[in-house]
Amino acid sequence: MTPPPSHLVTFQTDDPDHMLEHLAPVVSPNVSIQPCKRVPFHVAVQLSRLPRVGLFTIQITSARVLEPAPLGFCSITVPLVTPFQTVQHGQTETFATGTAYVNHWDDPLDLRTSDGAEVLVANIDPTLLNDYARKLNGGKYAEPLRFGSSLSLVTPSGASFWRYLSFIWSELRRCGAVAESKLILQELETTLVTMLLYAWQKQAIDAEQRDEGRSPAALRVAEEYILARLADPVSVADLAAVSGVSARTLFKGFHERHGTSPMGFLKARRLEAVQRALLAADPHSTTVTEVAMDFGFFHLGHFSRDYRQAFQELPSETLRRGFAA
Repeated sequence: MTPPPSHLVTFQTDDPDHMLEHLAPVVSPNVSIQPCKRVPFHVAVQLSRLPRVGLFTIQITSARVLEPAPLGFCSITVPLVTPFQTVQHGQTETFATGTAYVNHWDDPLDLRTSDGAEVLVANIDPTLLNDYARKLNGGKYAEPLRFGSSLSLVTPSGASFWRYLSFIWSELRRCGAVAESKLILQELETTLVTMLLYAWQKQAIDAEQRDEGRSPAALRVAEEYILARLADPVSVADLAAVSGVSARTLFKGFHERHGTSPMGFLKARRLEAVQRALLAADPHSTTVTEVAMDFGFFHLGHFSRDYRQAFQELPSETLRRGFAA
C-alpha cells in the first residue's frame, strides 16, 4: 500500500528485492539492483513523499541500479558522500558532490555506486514539471520539458534549489507539524519545482551566454571552414562541431555579422566561386551546368535566379564575358 504523503519509512536490508519492495511507492516497478559480487550487499533507506514528489536517501554498497524502460518520472539524484557513475548511450559520466544527475522520464537508467555511497533522490511527476514550466512561461509552453543530464548545485540558482531540497527533506524526516498539513506540503512541492525549473533555465541561459561570449572566434572558425569547402558537403551540424558553439549561437552570430544564416552565407560564397570559375572558363569546353553542379547547385532554375540577383547578369553572360576579355 502506498504510504500517505509525508509518512517517513526507515529500513535497512541485505536483500535487494526487499529494498525494492519498500521503495515501490516512489520508484518504477521495473527497477533492478545488481550488487557487486565481491562486496556483501547492504542498504539503509529513508523515504517520504510530497503529493507528487518522492524523496528518499540511500546508503548503499557497490551496486548497479538498472531501469531499461522509461522511468515515468524525472529523477534528480544528488551524491552526498562518494561519487557515482551513470551510463547513457554508451558514455560514462561521473557525478560528485556539487552536481545533481537528472534522469528524464522517458530515458532508461544505469547508475553505478561505490562502497559507502549515499545519495538523496527526488522523483518528480513529469506532469507537475510540465504544468509549472508552462505556467512560468505565461501559459505558452507546449513542448515536453527536457533537462540536461546534470545540474550544478554550486551556482547561485542551483545552490538555492539544493538548500530548499535539503530543508524539505530535513522537515519531512522530523515529522513535525509540516507533515500534517496538506496545504504546506503542496506549497513546499510547488516551490521546490519552481526553484528546480529556475535553476535549470538559468544554467541553460548561462551556457548560451558563454557560447555567445566565444562567438566572434567561433564565427571565424565557421567562416574559414565554409571557405575551405565550397565544393564539399557542409551542414550546420558540421559548423557547430568545428566551432564549438551551439547551432543557435551560430545562427545568431551569422545574422548579426552577415545578415543571413550560415547556409545563406555558404550559398553566397558558392555563387561567388561559380562567378570566378565562369570568368576563367572556356565557353567552348565548359557549360554553366557543369560549373554550377561542381558547387552544389543542382536546381538550375533557382541557381540562375539567385545568380542574376547577386550579379545582375545571367551565368551564361558571365561565361561569354570572361572568354571575350
